[in-house]
Amino acid sequence: MQVSYNLLKEYVDIDISAEELAKRLTINGIILERMENISTEIEKVVVGRITAIDKHPENKILSVCQVDIKEEILQIICGAKNMKVSDKVVVALEGAKLPQIGIIKSKKFENVLSLGMLCSASELGIEPGESPGILILEEDAVIGEDIRKVIKFEDTIFNFEIHSNRPDLMSIIGIAREVAAITDNKLKTPEIKIKEEDERIEKDITVKIEAEDLCPRYTGRVIKNITVEESPLWLKWKLRLLGARPINNIVDITNFVMMETGQPLHAFDLDLIKGKTIIVRRSRTGETIFTLDDVERQLPSKSLVIADTEEPIALAGIMGGKHSEIDQNTKNVFLESAYFSSVNNRRSTAKFGLRTEASNRFEKGIDKEVQIYALDRAADLINKIAMGKISSGKIDTNEKLYQPCKINLRIKRVNRILGQLLDKNESKIKNKIINILDKLEFKVVEDKGEYIEVIPPSFRGDVEREIDIIEEIARIYGYDKIKPTLFNHTIAQEGKNFRFKLIDQARETLIGCGLNEVITYSFISPDIFDRIRIPEGHKLRNAIKIKDPMTRDHSLMRTSLISSLLEVIKWNTNRQAELVKIFEVGKIYLPYPDKPNSLPQEKLIIAGAINKIGRGDIWEKSLSLDIFDIKGIIETVFQSLKVENWEVIPGNHPAFHPLRNGKIIMGGEEIGIFGEIHPEVINNYRIPGKVNWFEIDFENLLPNVPSDIKYCVLPKYPSVQRDLAMIIKEEILSADIIKTIKSIDEKLIKKVTLFDIFKGKQIGDSYKSLAYSVVFQAENRTLTDQEVGNIFKEIREQLITKFSAKIRE
Repeated sequence: MQVSYNLLKEYVDIDISAEELAKRLTINGIILERMENISTEIEKVVVGRITAIDKHPENKILSVCQVDIKEEILQIICGAKNMKVSDKVVVALEGAKLPQIGIIKSKKFENVLSLGMLCSASELGIEPGESPGILILEEDAVIGEDIRKVIKFEDTIFNFEIHSNRPDLMSIIGIAREVAAITDNKLKTPEIKIKEEDERIEKDITVKIEAEDLCPRYTGRVIKNITVEESPLWLKWKLRLLGARPINNIVDITNFVMMETGQPLHAFDLDLIKGKTIIVRRSRTGETIFTLDDVERQLPSKSLVIADTEEPIALAGIMGGKHSEIDQNTKNVFLESAYFSSVNNRRSTAKFGLRTEASNRFEKGIDKEVQIYALDRAADLINKIAMGKISSGKIDTNEKLYQPCKINLRIKRVNRILGQLLDKNESKIKNKIINILDKLEFKVVEDKGEYIEVIPPSFRGDVEREIDIIEEIARIYGYDKIKPTLFNHTIAQEGKNFRFKLIDQARETLIGCGLNEVITYSFISPDIFDRIRIPEGHKLRNAIKIKDPMTRDHSLMRTSLISSLLEVIKWNTNRQAELVKIFEVGKIYLPYPDKPNSLPQEKLIIAGAINKIGRGDIWEKSLSLDIFDIKGIIETVFQSLKVENWEVIPGNHPAFHPLRNGKIIMGGEEIGIFGEIHPEVINNYRIPGKVNWFEIDFENLLPNVPSDIKYCVLPKYPSVQRDLAMIIKEEILSADIIKTIKSIDEKLIKKVTLFDIFKGKQIGDSYKSLAYSVVFQAENRTLTDQEVGNIFKEIREQLITKFSAKIRE
């Protein structure tokens, strides 16, 4: 929720700075996401009044205006057409400074001198884009006054994170109510004076509710003979502070009142409502609607709509229809203020993939009592700003929607929960509690001695139990005043089980390898399968579908972490990160083929990726990250988990480079994959440089991790090391060579390490040279040269026989 410091001061007296206010609100549970100080560089801009308008003698498009700025009359040339004699306008004088334009100087327009400029709202920075005409001020604007006194440009914008259980805070009044409570000041709500005409509302409109379960309350007013035009300056500026865009005075009023009260409103062109009847009903098969965003939408069956006698004219609680839109020709309006089901609204929003300020409030659940107040507030403003005539009476289909509930609040329980935070004296505690509840507009019905009966206000639907009220008392009194104390009892804690210890160990090892942990969403878009080259029919495409996704991009549960980490790399490289080394410990979701309606199989995956596009620092500039670095990371993880007897075989994952990827096999089962991401995938994500990747299936790895550590006596006898180099065909795997060497004598051959690879014309295009270090050692004696020589000879013979190896001397 965006709101400004000066705007809040109109609803409550604030005697602390903007910074202190933000701090106090955050302590009280209203989290500040962003705070921005705004100011202006405008200079020498004042209020003026047009005294005469003549046509330019040589250019029919331009007008020559005489403008009174109190001290003198200025002649100013203007190309706008929306002004008239006696209008109060904004005048940039000779030498004025405007942030959007620069320095204003006197200038001749086709031989006629202009001594300044008449300013539009966009030129003052009040609204984005280009304004259709100059800014017309209110009649009470003082001629000659500095515009910086008319508009308080110096302000602070707050952007608060509003949790789903506090929809009452999605309004200026809601935030101001909290400010009043924590600063011990009084909330000032706008005074409403409705002046009704003699003509009754029933003459112009009838409302029928055919879906009372989805719309338990619907209220409305008719306002006639309005003038649709630009909003006055004060309204435009307030909308700017609230992060909204001005459209016209009627729409701006409904938007402002929604932001002010938290109650969404909608204005229909009364003359375009066919049959003079509003019908709140479920949609019918085959119906469509053109919404205000110029999109024709197919209505899902049984979605809640507002209709006339012929067709839907609005998506209830989401967006109005183009057919009954307010425009310059509108003369009469029907103003709607309703309460729609939050559950249905959330579902409809997901179905349409359309989220608006109105739907955001309805789906969280709005106040059940505010409909009439917001309706009358908007009608009052339309009467004052658009000169509308309010018909007598209003429509209200359910005045008793809100049914207050009593909650018994035990004083001793408050004291026990809060640890005598308020006072040790029970009577003083009760007075303090009642004072806090009064600030929050909780009604104390009766004092029963040991407890008091409390009715929460209608806008606090989240308060349902005694403990909720106690939380409110602690929040307003101040969490920061609660003194830390030790437990009175000893708590026995078993600690983490073996599985979680292994996860922590893997996580710590990856961090030790220089990787940073990330957390990504489990929801993905159907488009990612094409982006990562997963072919049709592949098992990874068999993804769980979300029933009511918020957007199409989050409509499936992921079957791989590849797309998730590639998005993170893309985000970082787009921000000039030269070295990205990340990992995630997250879940994938796979359906059971024989149980289509059951919950998915959730598999924990440890995945990581590395990417380098720059030279890095002094230690990284010579670093060339490739598939072997990824394999080294996997080896380090396995070593930390004491995992042995695993091997690597060529892989065939479609997302990887066909010649640079492998599978990790353990006990005949695949437990992971690694390799270089395919260049086509890299191009799809627009990532510079290569990305090398690994993915370990923790569920398959877990049974292979030893649960206990076996200690061995250090060898007493020395080892013997021999080097062995050979030339073999390129397709032969090093893992097979190592396996063969070890099989000659598993007791005496302790370690085989590949330490050199060579490819070149000297040995042939389809061959490679591999060099190994072989370590021999016996546990009960010192090996002789003859023993080692015999084994080494057998190794050579086996390699020649099995792989046609050429041993290099």
